[in-house]
Amino acid sequence: MATATRDLRPGLPLARQAGFLDRAGDGTFSATGASYQALLGASDFSLVTSTVSPIRCQWTVAQVIDYLYSTSFASPHLFGDRRSAFEAAVTDALACFTDGGVLSEDNAFTVHTARHPSAHENGCRI
Repeated sequence: MATATRDLRPGLPLARQAGFLDRAGDGTFSATGASYQALLGASDFSLVTSTVSPIRCQWTVAQVIDYLYSTSFASPHLFGDRRSAFEAAVTDALACFTDGGVLSEDNAFTVHTARHPSAHENGCRI
């Protein structure tokens, strides 16, 4: 799905039908610009370690649609009487990416852990 989502983004039926940019609740979402690792590194918890865990998920088109409905930016009520048209548009758009009706998503979780440097690490003697 990750590849399909990137490929579809310019003409994503969701954007056309829901009329949103990056809806989140009653507002819109915008990224901060700085990475989480950079934000942590600039804080008092400046010793940052990152661990990447690759995963592969498999989704049916129905599961993708259900997932979208579970988000604040694509809640079913946002579509009103266009819900069936949205589902048909997503189904049509994703059809060429399925293999036996299944979409494969290769992704990774990145976990950042951060801690405060100890006095010893700062060169202080106790």
